[in-house]
Formats: sequence, structure tokens, C-alpha cells
Amino acid sequence: MRIAVTGTPCTGKSTISKKIAEILNYGYIDIGNFAEKNNLIIKKDPERKTDVVDEKKLKKLLKDLDNIVLDGHYSELLDPDIVFVLRCPPEILKERLKKKFSEKKVRENLLAEILDSCLISAAQNNDHTIVFEIENLSIEKTVEKMIELIKNRSVEESIAFKPTCRYLTEKNLDLL
Repeated sequence: MRIAVTGTPCTGKSTISKKIAEILNYGYIDIGNFAEKNNLIIKKDPERKTDVVDEKKLKKLLKDLDNIVLDGHYSELLDPDIVFVLRCPPEILKERLKKKFSEKKVRENLLAEILDSCLISAAQNNDHTIVFEIENLSIEKTVEKMIELIKNRSVEESIAFKPTCRYLTEKNLDLL
């Protein structure tokens, strides 16, 4: 099984992905580190402090891996069996982002979370029945819920039936 974990920066992707891999005894790949180590970065954006990855080469290098947790952006593009889009309430996310990024980058990532950017990418690139939106309020509860969905996938809990986070509110936009 190929498990993709994506989401806005600071939503808990790496922490949770590593725990899921450990519990399931799966391999773990941080997509950003993997892309860097394998010379897959085709462009750097110094202003936004982001890298553009050669998606075709990334996909080709990872296509034969199984029993793996793929952590990070682009993971939803790598033919996963299940995709988890981690979400975080914007007021909490803002505080996390401020510890790592410039004010401009904080605003950009907050806006991405409020506008469902990662969820939209996962939905556009996968069957909606394998994409699950998970609000990460607690590492333990989030991991527990994800393991439950991996073992007994409930299609009714996928975004095909009910996206759950509604962050596009006036209150959240005021955080920008």
C-alpha cells in the first residue's frame, strides 16, 4: 500500500507520517529530501523559499515502491492508494508558521490553508474516494484515525462524501 500525506507546511505531516510508517512497519520517504538527494529539483524560488521538482522523474523513481508512507507536497501525485490531507485551524497554524517562516511566507501558507490548496490538489489528482481530509488537533488522535481508515477504509468519510474543514471565514481571513 502507498500512503500519501500532504498538507500545508506546519500541519504535522512529517511527525504523523513517521508514526504511521512505524506503526505499520512501512518505509518512509520525505519527498523534499528525496527530491534533493536525487537531483530532482529543476528550479529554486529563493523569494518563496520553495523548490520545483521534476514530477515525472520523481514518479518514475518511486513507482515500484510499496508499503511506503510518502510525506510531503507532490506525494498526492505518486499513485497513492490512499491520500491524507492534514489540516490545521488557521489560528493554530499561524503560530506554528511564525516560528519557521517570514511574515510573507506565513501569509502565503495561511491563505493556502484557508483556500484548501492542498485538498484541491489531492482531489484533482486522485479519485475522491481515496482522499481523506484530517484535521490535526492531536497527534495521537490523528494517527489513530488514519490507522483506522487505512485498515478499514470508509468511503463515506472521504472527500467524495464530505469535506470537513471550512476555513474560508471572515475570522480566518482577518488572520492574514
